[in-house]
Amino acid sequence: MNKGGGTGAAEAAFSRLSDQLKNRQYKKALKTADEILKLDPDDQDALKCKAYVLLETGKFSEASDLLQGSKLQTKSPYEEAYCLYRSGEFRKALSACEATGEDKAVAKLHLQAQLHYRLGQYSEAIQMYKQLSQRHKVHSLELGTNVVAAHVAAGRSRDVLEVMAAMRMGPHEGFEAAFNLGCAQLATGQLDAAHDQLLHAQRLGQEAMLDEELEGEELEIELAPVTLQLALVAARLGRHSEAASAHQAISRLKLDPESSTVLQNNQITDSMLTNSDSVTKKSFTDALRKLEPLVKDAPRLQLVSALQSRLAEGQQRALLVNYALLTLLAGRAETCHKMVSAMADRWPRAQSVALLQAAWAAHAEDSAAADAALDRAASSDVAGEEVDTTWPLLMRAQLASARGDSGRAAASFEQAAQELQRHPAVIATRAALAEATGNVQTALGVVTAALQQQGVEPGAKKVPRGVDQAAVHWLLQRLAGLQLQAGQVSAALATFAQLKTAGGGVGAGGLRVLGQLAKANLSETSPNLRAVADLEAQLPSVASLPDEEVDRLETSVPGAAAMKRRKAAGQRPQDDQDAPKKKRKRKQRLPKDFDPENPRPLPDPERWLPKWQRSDFKRRRGQRRRDKDVVKGSQGAGKVDDSLDRTKMEVEAPEGPSKAGPRAQPGARKKKGRR
Repeated sequence: MNKGGGTGAAEAAFSRLSDQLKNRQYKKALKTADEILKLDPDDQDALKCKAYVLLETGKFSEASDLLQGSKLQTKSPYEEAYCLYRSGEFRKALSACEATGEDKAVAKLHLQAQLHYRLGQYSEAIQMYKQLSQRHKVHSLELGTNVVAAHVAAGRSRDVLEVMAAMRMGPHEGFEAAFNLGCAQLATGQLDAAHDQLLHAQRLGQEAMLDEELEGEELEIELAPVTLQLALVAARLGRHSEAASAHQAISRLKLDPESSTVLQNNQITDSMLTNSDSVTKKSFTDALRKLEPLVKDAPRLQLVSALQSRLAEGQQRALLVNYALLTLLAGRAETCHKMVSAMADRWPRAQSVALLQAAWAAHAEDSAAADAALDRAASSDVAGEEVDTTWPLLMRAQLASARGDSGRAAASFEQAAQELQRHPAVIATRAALAEATGNVQTALGVVTAALQQQGVEPGAKKVPRGVDQAAVHWLLQRLAGLQLQAGQVSAALATFAQLKTAGGGVGAGGLRVLGQLAKANLSETSPNLRAVADLEAQLPSVASLPDEEVDRLETSVPGAAAMKRRKAAGQRPQDDQDAPKKKRKRKQRLPKDFDPENPRPLPDPERWLPKWQRSDFKRRRGQRRRDKDVVKGSQGAGKVDDSLDRTKMEVEAPEGPSKAGPRAQPGARKKKGRR
C-alpha cells in the first residue's frame, strides 16, 4: 500500500501498515492506523484499513460504529450488515444487506440466508440457498451442510435424504454433513439410525480435529454438540444411565454459551424423567433456579442477549416452554400464566406452546380450554417444529383419565401412533383402560397382540429363546388374569402352563393367578377336583411364609377368625398398629398483606390462641415444674454440708488429768486472748 502526497511520517506509517496487513499482524496494524488518524483524522484509506482490522479481530461493534459514522465518505453496506449480524442484531442486518450491490451478489445471498436462519425464517433461508445453487452455480460442502441444517430446523427432516441426493452429497463427505444427517434422523424418530450416524460423525470429527493438531480437552469441546445429541438419543431409548454419564463427562468442559445452555436443559429434563418417583416440589424449584439467569421478561419474554444470537428460534422456544413448565410444577402459578400468554402471542401456531396451554388449562380445571388447546396442537404448522399428533392424543387420554372418563381415554390411546403402541407402558395402559370400561375382550386383544409382537403365540407349549423375558412374563400373567375374567378357565390353565415353561419362575403375579385358577376351577358347575388339587400343590405352604405375611393374610380377609380374635381382645389390626397417627391440622390464617409469590418467614399459626391452648404449652409447663426445685440465690446458698461446721460438733470429756503448763513469772502481765 502506497500513500501518494502528504508528509514523510504518513508515508512511512502507510508503508508499515501495508506490511503488517500482508503479514496479518492485526494488533500492530491497528496501532499504526491510529497513528495515521492522529495525523489526519479524515484520511479515508486509514479509516477503511482500521475498519478491516476491526472486522478481522472480531471487534464488530467498534467496526459497525466506524462504518456507520460520518467520517467515511463511501459506505460499505455489506460490511455494515456483517457487523450487525455478528453483533446479534439480525433484523437491522437484514435491512442493511438490501443496499449491497451486484458486485457482491453471492456474498449477499450467503449472508441473507444466514440471517433468515437465525430469525427462524427457515423457508426463506432454503430459498436463498436454492438461488445460490441454481442461479449462481455454487456447489460446495459448506453450502450443502447449511441446506441440510435449514431443512432440519424447518421441521422438514424427512426431506433431508432427498435433498442430499439432489446435491450429490453423502454422509461420508464431512463431519458437518454426517452430524446434520444424524440430527435429521433423530428428529424423525429413527433413533437407532441416528445413534449410528452420530457415532460416524464423531469419528469423522476426531479425524478432522487431529489433522488440525487438536487433542485432549480442546477436542472434547469441539465435539460437544455430537456428545449432546448422543446423550439425547440414549435418553429417548431409555438408557438414562448412559445419558447421565455423557452429561457428566462434558459438564466439566468450558463450553460456549449455546452448548452449556443445551446441556443444562437436557440434564434437568433427563433427571426429572429418571427420578420421577422421588421428584418433589423442591426439585422443581432447584431446577428453576438454574434456568432463571437465562430468561428475562422485560420488555418482553425472551432469553438473555448472549443466547439470542446463538440459539435458533426453535431452541429458544423449547427452553422457554421448559422454563414455564417448571414454574407451574414449582407452584408459581401466576408467573406461569404470564409466560403462557406471552408465548401464545409470540408463537400462536407452535405445537409445544399449545401443549403448554393445555397443561395450564388442566391445572386451572378448565376442561374446555384444555380440549381447545389440544385441537390446536394437533394442527400446528409453525416453522422449525416437527409436528407429531401422538403427543396431543396422549395428553388428551391423560386428562380424560384424570376426569374419570375411561372411555374417551381409551379412544385417544387407540388413535395414538403405532410406534408408541409397542411401548410396554402404553400396552399396559391400554389394557387397563379397556378393562376399566368393561371391554375385557378388547384388553385380551391388546395383550395377545403384544405377545405376538414379542414372537410368542398364546397357548404354545414352549416360549422361544431370545425374547424379552420380563415383558413376556408380565404379558402371560396379564393374559391369564383376563382369560379368567372372561370365563375362559381352560385357556387360563394353558397360559399358566406356558408361563411356567418361560423360565425364571412364575413370580408374585403368577402366584396370584395360581390362586385365582384354583378358585375358578372350584366354582364351576362340575368342578375339576384334580386340577384344583394340582394347583393347590403348587401354592407355597403357610409354614414357608414369614410371620408378617401370615398376619397380613389373616387380617386382609373380612370376617377371618384372626380378625375376630383381635377384636375380642381389644387389639387393633396389625396394619392399623403400624400406621402413624394422623396429626390434627389447623387451618392456617395468613396476614392480609402476605404475598405467596415472595414468601417471607411464616408467622406462628397458633398466635391467635391463648397460651394455655397452644401445642407447646404442656412442654413449657413441665419445664416449670422441673425448675421449682432449683436453688436460687448467692453462690453456695442451700448447698452447705452441716457435718463440716466445727461449732456444731460435740466435744468429748478428757479421760485423765491434764499436764500443767509452764508457770508464769512473778509480776508478768497476762495477755488478753480471744474468747
